[in-house]
Amino acid sequence: MKAAVYYGLDDFRIEERPLPRIGEYEVLVKVRACGVCGTDVHKAVHHTVEDGTILGHEVAGDIIETGREVTKFETGEKVVVPHHTPCFACSYCHHDHHTLCDQYTKTNIDPGGFSEVIRVPQPNVERAMLSFDHIDYEDAAFVEPLACCIHAWDRLVVFPGDTVLIVGAGPIGLLHLELAKTRQTEVLVADIKASRLQQVEKRGGIPLQAREITGLEADIVVVAAGTTNAYELALSSVKKGGQISFFAECPPDSQIALDPNVVYSKELTFTGSYSSTPRGHWKALNLIESGVLDVKQLISHRFGLEDLGRAIKMASRAEDCLKIMIKP
Repeated sequence: MKAAVYYGLDDFRIEERPLPRIGEYEVLVKVRACGVCGTDVHKAVHHTVEDGTILGHEVAGDIIETGREVTKFETGEKVVVPHHTPCFACSYCHHDHHTLCDQYTKTNIDPGGFSEVIRVPQPNVERAMLSFDHIDYEDAAFVEPLACCIHAWDRLVVFPGDTVLIVGAGPIGLLHLELAKTRQTEVLVADIKASRLQQVEKRGGIPLQAREITGLEADIVVVAAGTTNAYELALSSVKKGGQISFFAECPPDSQIALDPNVVYSKELTFTGSYSSTPRGHWKALNLIESGVLDVKQLISHRFGLEDLGRAIKMASRAEDCLKIMIKP
């Protein structure tokens, strides 16, 4: 099988890899669509993974082989494949911190989704993988990023009529916009790029130039841009008693200035949100299948495996692109 293998931001190579062999409780999936995630971009730009890594985790495809003990799925089923799953039995899981479970990142798909075929390990098959019928592969590939956003919203306390500020109008920021609208909130989205602010207005949000925000007091601020400037903007834009969702990953060793007196005197609440949960995947698939969220409109480009490097660089520049889909 073919895979796009990472050796550096300017060095993705198409290589032939052996077809993964599955165990009796595992399945083999033909990848039909895999979205380019901001995490993929972060890893490629900052070289936080080893050379020879196959990235990609927003996966939808077809089951082409099942282990003999697999009973929940059959060959030919269309599936969404979460790349991680928790154990549901440890202290972290019992406290609803499923993404912090020690098993969580040990249950990765093999290899990454930027390949023609992947092996899905037993925990993912039994506790996370979902089948679908009524949407296409590209829609289904949005389940993972949407589930990440849902995880952030599940950690917030939201009331109808709240003012929500989303910092960053990329694909993730626009997914947050769609989720905020379902909560009957007033949604403002800040960015520095005019083209992305046009997308905000098109989708029913209130666009704001990030450099021009003064005096804003939002009940909830979701940081969907991985820069320290975005987090500092959040701190200056949240109202007394408000909440800030620390959603976006920043470059390594990033720091922000924080006066603890501001936190205590304004009674601010900070929530961190890492990755997605199986329950979030189920919610996301239902939102997409029911038509509550139209994710297809967020796709701006489609590429094959051979153009993955170009896609990663395009996403890193964030110029005239939204969601990029890779079709192996």
